Amino acid sequence: MMQKLGLPSYQYTEIQGEGDEHSGYYTRKINLKTLLVAGCVLFGVFGFARHVFPSQVDEEVPAFNMLEGSSNADRACTFRECEKAQCDHDVAPFVCLIHNGGPHMGCSGTEWTPESCDDQCDLSNCDSIPIPDDVESCESIECGDEWCMGGQTCPGDAAPFQCMNGSARFGCSADKYHWVVSTSENECSECCDTTSCSYNN
Repeated sequence: MMQKLGLPSYQYTEIQGEGDEHSGYYTRKINLKTLLVAGCVLFGVFGFARHVFPSQVDEEVPAFNMLEGSSNADRACTFRECEKAQCDHDVAPFVCLIHNGGPHMGCSGTEWTPESCDDQCDLSNCDSIPIPDDVESCESIECGDEWCMGGQTCPGDAAPFQCMNGSARFGCSADKYHWVVSTSENECSECCDTTSCSYNN
């Protein structure tokens, strides 16, 4: 005999009845709303327990915390950070790298406060940082005859490193690492050394 309870539901389950005068299976509806409410209650209790009784892992706070702000104000910038920053190393050596979860790259003569910057570094020693072996550059990359004869090449004596593809196309730089390290792929994905053009030699 099949028996249905009068509760709103989207699922049926069948259980076998025992000790009843009618043998067979009974169908019981599961109230979906009740299950959701129970799940929320359990989730709240679990979160409260973690807050009141923090685990060993929770006590190991990482060095960088977005809510508390920067904890590495005296950190020296890496080579790539030095290349990306457009700050005067003598006047404004403190560069804010990240704020509110996104890139910032602001310059300051004093250390940034935790409220105004999430991650910062010091550019003071950039000139003495050794260049990593895996860093590529535009130096000695030939532009090719078609590019060289295009009439918009960079002067080989002042800023010979030229962007060939991207939003910075035709841009010139005296820094051989600029188009490789300091810019994104959208800005410049290919560069060359215009001293490779015969008239620039």
